[in-house]
Amino acid sequence: GDAAAGAANAGDAAAGAVNAGDAASGAADAGDAAAGAADAGDAAAGAAAKAEGVETEGAETGGPAGPSAGGPSWVRGQGGRGRSKGGMHAGIDPIVPVESPEILQSLCDFYGIAPDSPLLQHLLTRNLEKARPKRLNVVSSSVMDLLKADVREQLKIIATGLKLFDRQELKDASSTCAYRIAQEGISFLLPHITRQRVHLGLEDFLGL
Repeated sequence: GDAAAGAANAGDAAAGAVNAGDAASGAADAGDAAAGAADAGDAAAGAAAKAEGVETEGAETGGPAGPSAGGPSWVRGQGGRGRSKGGMHAGIDPIVPVESPEILQSLCDFYGIAPDSPLLQHLLTRNLEKARPKRLNVVSSSVMDLLKADVREQLKIIATGLKLFDRQELKDASSTCAYRIAQEGISFLLPHITRQRVHLGLEDFLGL
C-alpha cells in the first residue's frame, strides 16, 4: 500500500514537472513573440523616419518632386511644361537657375564679364534644357531669395526677370558664344561688359 502511494506521489511529481516545463516553454514563446513585435516596431519606425527624411530633402532642394539627376538644383513657379514630375500647370514654363559652367564661362570670355560678378548668380531661364536654354533672364537679389525660399512651389509665376541674352544659331566659327545680347537688357548689361564694345565719336555716329 505504501509502495503504491509512493508511486502515485512520484507520478504526481512527474506530471507537475511536465506542467512546469510547458509553462516555461510558453513563457519563452511569449518572450520571443514580444521581442519579434519590438523588432517589427523598430523596423516600422526606421522606415517612417527614412521616408520623412526623403520627403523633407526633396522639398528643400528641388520642390515637391526634388531635383532630377543631371538637372537644375531647384525648380520653381509651378510650371509643368517639360517636367516629368511636379508642376501644377502644364501650360506654364518652370523657372530654373542658369548653372551650366559652359554657358557662364562663354559669357565671361566673350563679353568680358567678371567671373565673380553677381550678375552671373542671378540668371534664370524658363527652359529645362540645361545645355542651351533659349533665353537668359536676370532678377534682383530679393526676387532670387524669394524663389529659393518657395521650396513647396506655392507661387504661380507667369513671368519674371529682365531678358539679357537670346540664344543664336552659330553658322560658322566666328563667334564662340551661343548667346547674343537682347535689346531689352542692354542698359542693364552695359556696366558689366568690357568686350564686344565700340566707342563711336559724334561724327561716326552721325555717319551711321
